[in-house]
Order: sequence, then C-alpha cells, then structure tokens
Amino acid sequence: LLAACAADDPLSADVALAQGILAFRADRPRDAVGHLRRAASRGSREPETWFYLGRALTRTGDKDGARAANAVYARRDKA
Repeated sequence: LLAACAADDPLSADVALAQGILAFRADRPRDAVGHLRRAASRGSREPETWFYLGRALTRTGDKDGARAANAVYARRDKA
C-alpha cells in the first residue's frame, strides 16, 4: 500500500515520513535516514520527521547529525 502511495505521489513528504518510520521500526536505520531526509527536504511539518531522523542517525553512528536533528525536533515539538 505504501509503495502504491509513493508511486501515486512520489514527492509526498508524508509518504517519505511513513517509509522512514517503517524502515526505522524494521531496524533499517540507513534506509530510514534516506526516507526521513527526503521527508524533511520536501517540507514535512511533522515533528516526528526530526524525532525519527535523530534516532536513526544515532543508530548509524552520526552523532553530530543526530544532535542537529534532535535540536530541530525540540523546536518543532514546542510549536
């Protein structure tokens, strides 16, 4: 179903976010990072984009990237 949504709307930030969350939960953090970065670059307004991006980056060992994503999450979560 998600693949069909991605095919129907390949520029959707919401679809990229959903793909990123699913990849993260399936213990595929590198895939998750790619999807979540796409969601962010497509203008996702959901704080979960940066929450999961921070967690996925932590799992890949990118501590600086994780800190940056977590800082964005903290600002977005308060909005």
